[in-house]
Amino acid sequence: MSREGISLIGEAMDGNTSDKVWNRRIIEELVSKLASDLGGLIYVADSAVYKCKDYTAEIDGRPYRLIVVHSSKLDKGKASKLERDLFKQKAELDEKIAELGAVEFACEPDAQAAPNRLKQECFGSFYDVSGRVEAEEVVLKRARRGRPGK
Repeated sequence: MSREGISLIGEAMDGNTSDKVWNRRIIEELVSKLASDLGGLIYVADSAVYKCKDYTAEIDGRPYRLIVVHSSKLDKGKASKLERDLFKQKAELDEKIAELGAVEFACEPDAQAAPNRLKQECFGSFYDVSGRVEAEEVVLKRARRGRPGK
């Protein structure tokens, strides 16, 4: 407790201890011990670089002060993961397109349906899937020369 009568809680931890894990544990501990007096509680954490937005809301007829915390460090991690996911998604899509391009269809309706099936399979993908069918006539060669057998 400080000279002003303010309760202070702190703990010396190993440098490898995760701030997220410790913060979650200490908040759960505070909630269980101070459940009746959470209205006057202010929790300050030194974790990453945060931006905060303060709101007030009424839940079940009781006023609450809500603080939304936004981590710019977390944004960088999420952006990096998104880039990796998009790169992986594009590679998988390129592979599927190459496989589809190697298929020879017996008729035009089957060929027209194939891009639509791929589009349905990749629904929700970041990339827009579309395709066109080009007819190509293939002349089949006989297995051997001469007249066919009887």
